[in-house]
Amino acid sequence: MRTPYNNGFIAKATELLKTKLVTLLLALSVVLPLSAQNFERIPEAEQNLYGEQAYVTGEYETMKNVRSYWQKESRRLGNLRGCQCALTGPGEAIFKVTVPARFIYQSNDSVLSPFAEIHLRPFLHLLKGNDPMASVIVACHSDNNGSDTYLRRFTQARAVQLAQWFRRQGALSAHIHPYGVGTMSPVTENKNLAQREKNRRVTLYFVPSKAMLKLAKKNKL
Repeated sequence: MRTPYNNGFIAKATELLKTKLVTLLLALSVVLPLSAQNFERIPEAEQNLYGEQAYVTGEYETMKNVRSYWQKESRRLGNLRGCQCALTGPGEAIFKVTVPARFIYQSNDSVLSPFAEIHLRPFLHLLKGNDPMASVIVACHSDNNGSDTYLRRFTQARAVQLAQWFRRQGALSAHIHPYGVGTMSPVTENKNLAQREKNRRVTLYFVPSKAMLKLAKKNKL
């Protein structure tokens, strides 16, 4: 016996279901921007370079609360153009933010772009005050257009300029650690313009401070 539903009705119902599923997935991507897939390991060479600056430890519940706090920060930064957020480091408790170098610096220079503040000011609240919430590792990367020595010095100059900007805004010097990484940790090859553009970037690692861990332990973040 034929069902009273025709093919047109079934097609409409299927399309409606697809629309709802897409809407749900988009909503989840906004609510949960940092998932397991957003966990990235700090490259071994960088880990060795940063040493204790990239080290954090705490009990399970403490680290869980820290990760929850960084998820809130990621949602807040959702509209910040070009930024990519991830969790990294011990216990996935370090907040990693990657920004294309062109948004921060003038072309082929260590001088900050007039638009750099747009991408830097949203992080100031983490670094200011007598007991800031985090310290920051400022890591500047380059493509391979130049010698290793030149590019290490060039990216170090860029990192220092960015660190000085944070200090001028009231961030504590002891919580800012600039590093020129040069070509040490490329995200892709350097065979064409698009690939070199991806490698020219700034990575900000926000490492929870003792003050933040104390609040996280008390579930007060």
